[in-house]
Amino acid sequence: MNPPLVKIVEKDLTPKMMIAMKKRFFLPLFIFSIVIFVSCNKDNNDEIFDYKIEGLDNLKIIPGETKIINLNVEQTQGNAENVSLKLDSIPEGVKSSLETPNGTPSPTFVTALSLSVSKQMKMGNYRLTLEVTSASRTKSIVFNLLVDDQISMIMLVYDATQWTPDRPTGELTTDATINVYTDEAAFLSKTPSYTSITDKNGKAYFYHMLPRNYLFTVEKGSLSNIAEKISVDGQLKGFVTTGIFQTKDEVYNSSQLKAQIGQLRYRDLNADGKITDADRTMYDMVMIYDRLLSEKVIWIGQ
Repeated sequence: MNPPLVKIVEKDLTPKMMIAMKKRFFLPLFIFSIVIFVSCNKDNNDEIFDYKIEGLDNLKIIPGETKIINLNVEQTQGNAENVSLKLDSIPEGVKSSLETPNGTPSPTFVTALSLSVSKQMKMGNYRLTLEVTSASRTKSIVFNLLVDDQISMIMLVYDATQWTPDRPTGELTTDATINVYTDEAAFLSKTPSYTSITDKNGKAYFYHMLPRNYLFTVEKGSLSNIAEKISVDGQLKGFVTTGIFQTKDEVYNSSQLKAQIGQLRYRDLNADGKITDADRTMYDMVMIYDRLLSEKVIWIGQ
């Protein structure tokens, strides 16, 4: 006797049963589709070129000064694209230039932004905008340019002992101390009216100086702007430095004894056409004028 066949019973589905089956089948499919969509969209976003700009910040500048800012455009995602840089909203009295206004950050692109302010520039805080554009996106960086005339004098100090043919001015000197005196009595009593120390760029700034003639010295360890000091009547005196001999002609036409290329040049204080002990002094001098910036370049040696 053969076993009975399996009997398949067909039965119409009720509406409730159909809804349950749809939920059981379509909900996982819907969730799976969402996951795939998000994943694909994320992959597409990752392929879009993006970048960041570093090196630009708020700036403080004085009339007549030029500042150079190194900008770094760095690729952060996607395939590298060419970017263009442009400075907008430039106020009257400011000149700007970009060393290279276009480049491809792969992974980085470096350029220099130069900002020059005229001596007649009005004081104030100015907003400038750097526009950086690629095929995929444009970014705007807004920064402030503060123009301030409160600086009376800037001194740039070089170490002449570091002279080489490739460094004809010597090496910029950090941490050199500059003392400024109103007169010789203040110098002898060691009571400077103004003191400043050179920064990493070899610059020292002096603020709110009254217009007049001042005495000053620049010192860093054994180096000074008054070179070859000896005791004269109980006081240390030397020669005021004015630069460095660069050529044979400069040496040949100099009245300075033992002059040679790479050596400090000295000032002929008594204007007799030669450098002698009569030109020795204890300090150099600088004149400060009302509302005019004084800029001096100083060399220090031994």
